[in-house]
Amino acid sequence: MKYLAVIKICLIITPPLFFCGTVSAQVSEKNLEKARELFISGTSLQMQGNRHAEAILEFQESLRYDTSEVTLGAIARSYLELRKLDRALEYATLATEADSTSANSWEILAEVLVSGGRYDDGVKAFEKVRGLTPSKRQLYTLGKLYEPRSASKAIEVFEEIVSNEPDLGVYRILADLYLRTKNAKGQLGALQRAYDYESNNPVVLTDYVVALLDNGRIDTALVLAKTFISMSYYSEVSTRVWLTVLNKLYSDSLLAFVYKDSSLACLDYSALHFSNHWQITTMAGSLALMLNDQERASLLYQLAIKSNPTDPDLRVNISGLCIENTAYDYAIKLLKQSITIFPRHARFPLLLGWCYQLTLNPGLALVNYNLALKIDPMLFEAWVRVGNIYDSEDRHVEADSAFAKALEIEPDDALVCNNYAYSLSVQGRNLDQARMLSWKALQQYPTNPSYLDTYAWILFKLGDYNAAQKFIERAVQYDGNATHYDHLGDILEKQGDLDGAVRAWAKSLQLDSSKREIQTKLDRYR
Repeated sequence: MKYLAVIKICLIITPPLFFCGTVSAQVSEKNLEKARELFISGTSLQMQGNRHAEAILEFQESLRYDTSEVTLGAIARSYLELRKLDRALEYATLATEADSTSANSWEILAEVLVSGGRYDDGVKAFEKVRGLTPSKRQLYTLGKLYEPRSASKAIEVFEEIVSNEPDLGVYRILADLYLRTKNAKGQLGALQRAYDYESNNPVVLTDYVVALLDNGRIDTALVLAKTFISMSYYSEVSTRVWLTVLNKLYSDSLLAFVYKDSSLACLDYSALHFSNHWQITTMAGSLALMLNDQERASLLYQLAIKSNPTDPDLRVNISGLCIENTAYDYAIKLLKQSITIFPRHARFPLLLGWCYQLTLNPGLALVNYNLALKIDPMLFEAWVRVGNIYDSEDRHVEADSAFAKALEIEPDDALVCNNYAYSLSVQGRNLDQARMLSWKALQQYPTNPSYLDTYAWILFKLGDYNAAQKFIERAVQYDGNATHYDHLGDILEKQGDLDGAVRAWAKSLQLDSSKREIQTKLDRYR
């Protein structure tokens, strides 16, 4: 601090060896040469990255011969790198006082202020740079400073940059900023300029195509994508571009349905030009399913399998997509065929069982689940689904056995712990084990209403009515379905709150009028 004060005094008094400004006529050539040598030495040390303290000594020695803002700014830079922000700020301020027309001095001052958390002051300092003759890099920095808080100011600066010189990176930044300000025209304009500047860049093209799709300009997007694909020598890049189109349509069902004809044309284009690319034909088949066109889906999935016939995982994925889109008939057909081709692959009978379970055929579901377990006895999902089917049929012994097997594989699975615990509570047996299992599930998901209901019901069975009421009320708070209100009524009845019990049962019946047993309970007190 004392040394800087001395420099300030010297700058004001300006004896022969010190003068404000850049280079004084009063400074001899000998002194200038000495200052230059010391400055170069300091810069060399500074560029090494870990010798800023030594660099500062060289720069300070240079100040004995020349007090230019360049040297003061260099000292500020090294102090900034050393995270000595107070000293950096003093020297940066001296640099701007030495020459207020130096863009570099204002730049280092702005950097120091921003690093010290004085964002607004830093921006004001950098705005001084813009009023001088800023470099492209300095304008870019100012734009990035504006970006977090003022997209409109950042846009203004970045547009100034590209008005002087095209820049792909800046065009993409502008597209993001225009998107932030909900300016679709500006976004598309920026991406159009980026595409015009570098039309063979797949990243630029995909950004532009996605933006066109987002704005409903699907035909323009498809023309661009197809043009690029026809000109591209790299099938991998072409595949990536077209996958982007299909993914966008698949993820935005409203867009796909509004422009259904164009979407269907995409499917036909996929089959024609990418018949050997299983990734594309798989995604196109899924889009076809979403558009309720099972004929096209079947064709595209067949192409996918034909291009990759030895991969069982592809068939698994396609089957899963069909199930997800409720194309159960095709899934069942494909899974039966796959079981024949890959008889030791347990996922196929597992998925086939799931298809039958979803189509309300539990008998065939169990047959296939058991086949999957015969192939792989450690298949957790199969044990869980077998347990759920047996539980729904009140075959509690078989259900408990399946749940126990599942927990041997995944002992902490919350869903199985809960289902097994509830099954035991309904039977009224092994209630201590049921409470332990239920609590394990509840600890993992403390706000899950089903888990709260199970735990409350087990406490009720154990005769702990006060605790049971606390947990069932939390279940009602988070969900409040018919079963929860039914259980609340039973618990309140045991507590002697008959009016509360009647209200809870009435609410349960209101939510599910098929619960005849609830009406019986109500009739007892009405």
